[in-house]
Amino acid sequence: MKISKKPCGVFTALVKHAILILSFSMGGILYAQPQPAGSAKVQAPVVNSSALQITEIQPAPGAANPKKEIGVHTDRFTVILSSKGGQVTEFRHLDKESKLRNDVNLTDPDPFPFSVYSNRENQELFENANYRLSESKQDNKTIITASLPIVLIAGDKKLNGELIKKFTFAEGRNYWQFDWQLTIQHDKPVMLTGFYFYPVTSIGPAGDEKSPRSSQTNYNFQHVGTEFELFYMGEGSGFFSCGANNETKHSLGQVNFFGRSSRFMTAAFMPFFDNDGLYFFPQSQAGVGGKAAPQQMHLQLKPMTSVEDQNTQKISLEFGVFTGPKVKSLLTVKEEMDSVFPWRQKIHPDLYKAFDFGITAPIRDLIVSFLNLLYGVIPNYGIGIILFALLFKIVFFPLNQKQAESMKKMSALQPLMKEINEKYKENPQEKQRRTLALYKEHKVNPMSGCLPMVIQIPIFIALYSAFSDSYDLWKAPFIPGWISDLSEPDVVFLLPVTLPLIGGFAFHLLPILMTVTQFFQTKMTMVSGDDSQKKIMQLMPLIMLFFFWNMPAGVVLYWTIQNLLSVAQQVYTNLRKKEA
Repeated sequence: MKISKKPCGVFTALVKHAILILSFSMGGILYAQPQPAGSAKVQAPVVNSSALQITEIQPAPGAANPKKEIGVHTDRFTVILSSKGGQVTEFRHLDKESKLRNDVNLTDPDPFPFSVYSNRENQELFENANYRLSESKQDNKTIITASLPIVLIAGDKKLNGELIKKFTFAEGRNYWQFDWQLTIQHDKPVMLTGFYFYPVTSIGPAGDEKSPRSSQTNYNFQHVGTEFELFYMGEGSGFFSCGANNETKHSLGQVNFFGRSSRFMTAAFMPFFDNDGLYFFPQSQAGVGGKAAPQQMHLQLKPMTSVEDQNTQKISLEFGVFTGPKVKSLLTVKEEMDSVFPWRQKIHPDLYKAFDFGITAPIRDLIVSFLNLLYGVIPNYGIGIILFALLFKIVFFPLNQKQAESMKKMSALQPLMKEINEKYKENPQEKQRRTLALYKEHKVNPMSGCLPMVIQIPIFIALYSAFSDSYDLWKAPFIPGWISDLSEPDVVFLLPVTLPLIGGFAFHLLPILMTVTQFFQTKMTMVSGDDSQKKIMQLMPLIMLFFFWNMPAGVVLYWTIQNLLSVAQQVYTNLRKKEA
């Protein structure tokens, strides 16, 4: 995985941004001809230098198509297309297994434009034009067509034609097809240059203002040549909320797939034709009275020459699309379904990387599978987390018991360690030598308690990932009225936005309860005789409170239960030693 690099200097960045923004607004993006890369098998464009070159395409004047909407319904989603711009205004994900996850709108807050354009003004013209919509059936596919009369301008010549957007859906699939087509009334080939494809502005559902995770879990992605890359919004993403992308970038080479993801949903676009790479534009800041522009990814199209078809010229682009939850099993389609969309065989094997599950994905998948197994018996993921924490503690009981016994021995040595610290406080080397000798004499290993913690780290990160982006655990309630979604922090109340300095502050109860358990665990396991180390350990619960404040409630619940079990085991160990 790569993260886009920063330019060498501020001046270079300003010049690059100025050129890109100016060229984009005045008639197209300036670019150098890239060399195709990668091994994807795609349809090469037909380029004819003697063809009539089209410099601009416009909606035909006076087109009076009636304004309307057409909806198509499958078992996976409901799609509403509007005659305005031929855009997808609603794309609702369906989930019959969960009422809470059913009917989620992926076009909230913005529609899917599916726009091919040459410059900004040209893009706005087509997105506001009124297309004619029609619906047809072919075998077990539903096809919605948006068509618009157009005028193509080539120097002083004007040609008539038709622009067609075609959306093809089928039952049982999160895959579907988008076709863009120009039919031109001309007896000789024509060539288009300097065009771009822009499918989506954003992908829903829109972030909840109570959730601090919305900006951290929205990103764009691309696979160009042999490289896969992610572009995060806001403060970035991941366990440490890093990796935000704030630079414009032009990726050269053959684009295998690209798209956009929210926390639990993704939309991936696969161009099945040769292309010239991608432009990535970072999220802009809102101006005075304005609205911030989201991240954008624009596919750069190669020059395309028309082919003759029934006494007209035709230019076509074909895209495969995956839209739906970040569930790897949905990427696999049964062999008998491939006949519906033959291009299924061309899908890149790295498409699953768009889900961005991280390096702990195998552990994460095991945890999710285990929680789903428990959910089948006890339909409450919160109880499943408690049982998972208990099972984890039982499995690693021998290691944890060694840790607890070591803490007990270390506690018994505190008077001797304190004496050494006092006697040799001016001689650190001798103090360390005497301390190690004391450990050796009493057969105490201060590092024996580290292994359980080392093992717990990947488990914790995987659990964090599971509740951050696992579709199965999304909107899973634990205690109604308090913890209604384990994938979000538990918001007891939200302070009004109008409050100065702390407006919009969300109060969470579960992290506070976790901090109390962390305090008792720290107190029972704190054995250092060094005052500075003691002070650090005493601050640990407050550090953990800050660390866990905005984490998903499922993760905080797990850590709280682990703390309680650790305290119980230490109490058990102390009582057993007293009896002995």
